[in-house]
Amino acid sequence: MRVSFALVAAVLLLATPAVAQEAADPAAQLYLEGADLASRGEWSLARDKFQAAVALRATAVGSFNLAQAERNLGLVASAKRHFISARALAEREGADDVRRLADEALASLGPRVPRVALRLPRDAAKVEARVGDRPVEIVEGEIELDPGSHRLTITAAGEKPFVHDLRLAEGERRALEVRFERQRPKASPPPPAPAKRAAPRVESARSGPPTGAIVLAGVGVASLSVGAVLHVRRNDKLDDAAAGCTRTGAGWSCPSSLENDPAHRELKDDASRAELWRNVAFGVGASALVAGGVWWALDGGSSEQRVAVSVGTTTRVRWRF
Repeated sequence: MRVSFALVAAVLLLATPAVAQEAADPAAQLYLEGADLASRGEWSLARDKFQAAVALRATAVGSFNLAQAERNLGLVASAKRHFISARALAEREGADDVRRLADEALASLGPRVPRVALRLPRDAAKVEARVGDRPVEIVEGEIELDPGSHRLTITAAGEKPFVHDLRLAEGERRALEVRFERQRPKASPPPPAPAKRAAPRVESARSGPPTGAIVLAGVGVASLSVGAVLHVRRNDKLDDAAAGCTRTGAGWSCPSSLENDPAHRELKDDASRAELWRNVAFGVGASALVAGGVWWALDGGSSEQRVAVSVGTTTRVRWRF
């Protein structure tokens, strides 16, 4: 039965006067080549020829032959679309034989076409369907597809596309629920903040010590540290000088030979110099700390802050301002 349709179509194509008179026409040449391939049952190659010919110049016979090739390849949905096109062209051209054959083909082909019923959201608007890059017509909520595997894309206004892969058999009926993922509206940039008027500058009361008081405190700590080091040096020199001497009350009694020893005298001189500079350092340090405390008190700073100072390894001094 399939071959008979192809042969009839080929005869119609060859018998068309326009085609015979326009053999040099590229579309007519493609129709002739396609008819020859169809007569040998090479439907895939014949379809390519008919498709190219229809793209150049659509005729009732050419569209019918394209649909015939697609039906023999199992592309029943595509064949149905081109049989409908062939019937419309045949009515316009007055080709009654092509129209009659197209009607017979559509009657037998209809039950074989797979259909997908789309269950769309009620508020979906401007719904469109595509298979790959090809748009598909939605008729009363259904789409018709060829048997095989497809990637179906459903779009609607204001929605992200719904993409679904499916495989259909010939004559299959399937329902597909379409669920769109809502697109989030783009966040508008926040309005510019109003210009702030400069507030009058208010001098706040200081809660910490003034800079000068801090400097004096630093000088005092450093001086006390130096005095502590000199104190230790003085004691070390005295201990070295007292070697060989005998303690007598608060002092030392050394033999005359040791008193005349230059090394012994040098140690005592070193101890005296260290003691002198120690006293100077302690005096400067204490004066600086006292002056810093007075400065802080007169400046109106907090009287609750404490400063702890460690001097050397043997002396610990704690000051409260």
